[in-house]
Amino acid sequence: PALPHCALAPARLRTLVAAYPPPPPPGQPFLLGPDACNIFRPYAHTAPDRLALPVPNLPTRTPVTRPGWQMSSLVVLPAQPSSATYTLDCQRIPTAQTPTQVAAAQLAACVPLLPEQTTPQGQLLYPRLVCDRASGNARFVAATAAVRCGKLLRTPRNRVFYQPPPPRTGQR
Repeated sequence: PALPHCALAPARLRTLVAAYPPPPPPGQPFLLGPDACNIFRPYAHTAPDRLALPVPNLPTRTPVTRPGWQMSSLVVLPAQPSSATYTLDCQRIPTAQTPTQVAAAQLAACVPLLPEQTTPQGQLLYPRLVCDRASGNARFVAATAAVRCGKLLRTPRNRVFYQPPPPRTGQR
């Protein structure tokens, strides 16, 4: 009954989609992957909430941004590497939010809806999140701390991890 009225119930749709992901191999958890992509809308002057998006690989002397939208997707990654994925959730990223904030909200909404996976010994397996360097930051980790899943986050190569120096020993 939602489609004739042009209104979708995102929570109900998310619950339905999360109930039927392709099962991982026995004894393995679900592997989840978030991603953000750009949809350029340069001629949609009346489209709401567009922002200037960077355009990669342009020739010189051309504008480096185009108006458009950003979309955030959360997918179940396949057991065998391929281009096929199972989309759990896809949302437009509003200009008032960052891709990290939207991905954290998607993760918090979708992970509890996934079917439980167990080892052959009956131990519960939590889903694992695999992220690129855009999500490997403290804000994302803090925003997803309460989500019950493992996280494998790649950090940018210019990121510096440090701690206070040890006490001086007097030696070189």
